[in-house]
Amino acid sequence: MYQLAKADKEPSTASLGERLCGIIRKELKVDSTPQQPFIWLDFRACNKLIEVLKGYNEDHHR
Repeated sequence: MYQLAKADKEPSTASLGERLCGIIRKELKVDSTPQQPFIWLDFRACNKLIEVLKGYNEDHHR
């Protein structure tokens, strides 16, 4: 998330936690809160989230 924030062309008003929750909602179809974004995610979902975030970072560094 920090790497994604560094790649922003314009600063976001959303916190990193809020942005992470947005990615979780979009990619995993699970609602979460910035205070505990991973509470409803199991091992498989966390692995998928890690791969999604890696992909986002690769796309932003091209």
